[in-house]
Amino acid sequence: MSAMKLKKLSAREISILVLAGLLAIAALATLIAANVSLAQTLGRGGEFLLPWKAARAFLFENTEPYGGAVANFVQQKVYGHSARLGDEPYFLDLPFYLLLPYFSFGWVQDASLARGLHLALSEIGLLALAFSSLRLTDWQPRRPFMIAFILFAGLGFYSLLALLEGAPVIFMGLTYAVLLLALRAELDELAGALLAISFSHWEIGGLFIFLVVLRVYYQKRWRVFFGFFVYTLLLVVLSFFARADWIFPFVVGWLANLRAEYGFSAGAVFIHLWPGIGSRLGWALTGLVVIVLGFEWVKARASDFRRFYWTACLTLAATPLIGVRTELENLVVLLIPLAFIFAIARERWQAGYWLSGALLAALFALPWILFLGGFLAPQLRDDLLFLSLPVVTVIGLYWIRWWAIRPPQTWTERVTRSEYR
Repeated sequence: MSAMKLKKLSAREISILVLAGLLAIAALATLIAANVSLAQTLGRGGEFLLPWKAARAFLFENTEPYGGAVANFVQQKVYGHSARLGDEPYFLDLPFYLLLPYFSFGWVQDASLARGLHLALSEIGLLALAFSSLRLTDWQPRRPFMIAFILFAGLGFYSLLALLEGAPVIFMGLTYAVLLLALRAELDELAGALLAISFSHWEIGGLFIFLVVLRVYYQKRWRVFFGFFVYTLLLVVLSFFARADWIFPFVVGWLANLRAEYGFSAGAVFIHLWPGIGSRLGWALTGLVVIVLGFEWVKARASDFRRFYWTACLTLAATPLIGVRTELENLVVLLIPLAFIFAIARERWQAGYWLSGALLAALFALPWILFLGGFLAPQLRDDLLFLSLPVVTVIGLYWIRWWAIRPPQTWTERVTRSEYR
């Protein structure tokens, strides 16, 4: 049987393709130029400047990436002075093999240009996170809600803060979403590779990774572990070829950050609100979260994917309440459970679009009202900004729990057929 011949493109079709390519290049160039201009005027950005400067320190400056010189450089850029009590000290605590991707930015000498490139990439990653979160729900919302959700993901308070800081949470959240998609599609080697690059930033997804490992082990999906070990071994070998003695400086930098009291935790918020009993309340909340997650994990380890997906969303939402210090921008990862809540609300109620739309509008507006309103003391305002989204997300997940873990048996039970795959 003869091979199929490719259809010859007409001159008009070639012209359209060339024009589309030129427009895409122009749009990308405009996006990069706008972000470089923003990077020159914006402050902060320490979460990106730290690995960028560390990469340059290793590549060109012959200084310790995990040392005080890099930390002091970032502190001066972010604060205009050395870190004080309550400030993030910016000691590098990223394993060297996960620093390797930042080497591409390290070749860029100008900090503003490097940050602008990273900002443009982060914006694309944020859109990908929004689409992946919706893809996980098996829901194709109508165009107005789709646009509203994308605007919520791109212009929400926590999203803009993550972009401003250059935080890795956007790419970590995207990795978590694609990891769940890979597990659902039984692309186990890909899931293992994604699991390997997720082994950092434990304050964002450490509990989530533990749940994934628990389920994979219980289901005996050994190809996931194979992909994880192969990809991790490859990265570690490359890192040891680049620098063989990185482990001890990494541990020192990790401990330096661990000792610094910065960021937010539920216990610290309770101490601010109720100094006398706040610490005990914080430990009580930690115990409650551990018990609840333990119960749900036992149920989810051998369940169908939908229940595991709901439990994974709960784990991401409950992580900020466990007591580990984190940052406001890390709450961007809650786009994954929020998309699930919106999807179930639409699936189960005739007025689901109005319900989901009202919730989305409230979640968009309230953080900005708290931040810009000026009617609360700064400490109370920040504490409420930290606690409100995880608490609301956990409540929302339990509100939809019955319907989420007991999906409709037939398509006719759904509100509409065309919106669900």
